Amino acid sequence: MSLFTCFLLEKLKLAANLRNQFCQISICTTIATGLLFWGTAEPLFHVRNPPLAYADAENKNVFALSALYMHWSILPYAIYTLAGVAFAIGFYNKKLPFRIGTMWFELSKNGKNKTLYNIFDGLSLFSLVAGMAASLGVGILLLTNGVARSFNLSSNGYLMAIITILLVGTFVISSVSGLQKGIAKLSSLNFALFIILLFFFVLNLNYTEVLPLVGKSINHFFTNGFGDSMLYFSDANKQWATEWTVFNWSNWMAWTPITALFLGRISYGRTIRQFINVNLLLPSLFGIIWLSIVSGTALISNKLNNNVLTDFLQVEDGVSSIIFYLINELHFSSFLIPLFLLTVFLSFVTAADSNTDAMSNLSTEDFFDDDTESPKNIKIIWGVFIGVLAFVMVSFSGEEKSNGLEGVKILSNIGGIFALFILIGVAINMVIYLFKKSDVKEDS
Repeated sequence: MSLFTCFLLEKLKLAANLRNQFCQISICTTIATGLLFWGTAEPLFHVRNPPLAYADAENKNVFALSALYMHWSILPYAIYTLAGVAFAIGFYNKKLPFRIGTMWFELSKNGKNKTLYNIFDGLSLFSLVAGMAASLGVGILLLTNGVARSFNLSSNGYLMAIITILLVGTFVISSVSGLQKGIAKLSSLNFALFIILLFFFVLNLNYTEVLPLVGKSINHFFTNGFGDSMLYFSDANKQWATEWTVFNWSNWMAWTPITALFLGRISYGRTIRQFINVNLLLPSLFGIIWLSIVSGTALISNKLNNNVLTDFLQVEDGVSSIIFYLINELHFSSFLIPLFLLTVFLSFVTAADSNTDAMSNLSTEDFFDDDTESPKNIKIIWGVFIGVLAFVMVSFSGEEKSNGLEGVKILSNIGGIFALFILIGVAINMVIYLFKKSDVKEDS
């Protein structure tokens, strides 16, 4: 444990020499929305319906929190980082076009295979549209439920439509305003709100219960995480793995190709080591801290209050209500709920802003210059399309307590299928590159 702590402190020290804004952008444009929604709901699902391998476990909370570390910390950022580094090398070092196929610079013979480029671009745009719509659906569900509870309104399709319009309108306006003006400022504000929320959770933390749970869960994650990631291949545990591990990983993969374009584009002037620190190590550390405090609080609150939170899972809109019940138990809840809603709003806007920018650049013919912006009308078209798709899926998919969530999962799984094959190629491409350049210096 002490070696692990020293490792984390070393990485924090390295990060002090980097531009803080780059790290904030990386955190807020990737999995921030998911942490806010699934960070409290998902572990309770694992406690109520764990995989068969842990059905008789004495402390299901340990597995539940460990599963969140597996799904929401190192892995997604590792996927984004690998693809982002591959694109940055191809785009900046090899001067290849702003295309998905640039991540396959070795396999595509430095961009000579144009057909491969066109296929990749189309599949990646389809994947991200599905992934973004799924994440927007999560944001719509959270905000609709939160606004309805806060202002005593009916959580219906009309309120969903209004929130969808506000979300889409905001991230489209931000994207149209340009990379530095929109995304950079939103990320800084969004990250500050995350820290404020985390501060209030720490003030209310039940240290005697949460800290031992975190210690045991981190130990379980590092000792049993690989086995837990393989539960899909066990018939008895396959359903749980399909509903959670496959769902989460599909979502990461759906976002990755386009997210890699964005992260790679803003990495100009940095080394590979700096890129890894800012896009993998520090965001993963932040995710682990957030999950330890917020998810740990949810699990302990459920344990000490006769499983009141897991009971919410059986109630219509209960999944998106859990976080608000939890916040109501904290001091200054009347202030924290509006703050949480604003954080959710900005989290999706920031993520959608960055990826709408990358999608529009990809849709612009001969986009080579990293300082230019794609046409505004393309950004508007993509933003509106994604918003309509997300609204349809959360409004008309599923029934009763699962309303909306089934649509989110369907979109995530569809998006991840195509991206998986692209990412396998990215991994092979980087292995070939590293073997060919075993003595290569660190480039950005």
